[in-house]
Amino acid sequence: MADPDTSRFMRGGRYALALHLHEATGLPLMGLYDEVGALHHAFVADFDEEVAYDARGSTDLDQVQWHRGRECAGQEMREAAAEEVRTYADEHDPAHVSDLDEHIAATKGLRDIMPATGPVFR
Repeated sequence: MADPDTSRFMRGGRYALALHLHEATGLPLMGLYDEVGALHHAFVADFDEEVAYDARGSTDLDQVQWHRGRECAGQEMREAAAEEVRTYADEHDPAHVSDLDEHIAATKGLRDIMPATGPVFR
């Protein structure tokens, strides 16, 4: 079960968290884009296991566009460039950056994929 602050990361800190997971694990950085190309969600994916990892922990890859019964505005899943996700992270909620390691440690699924080297976000 994720910590009580998961919603904060789904609202604004999702971009910083996805970038952090990508850098720490080497899993592909993915995004959900709308019809005009705007990024609405970022996460990492394990295509062999068909699992997405974001603030919620692990989610079936075919369900990543759903959150609390609502579809994400972005429906096109494709690989995201780290520079683009970093821009969204800086614009949307840089305050969450300091909480990343704590959130990962408290969230089943996320802590399971992280290297056993301790906090890696700087």
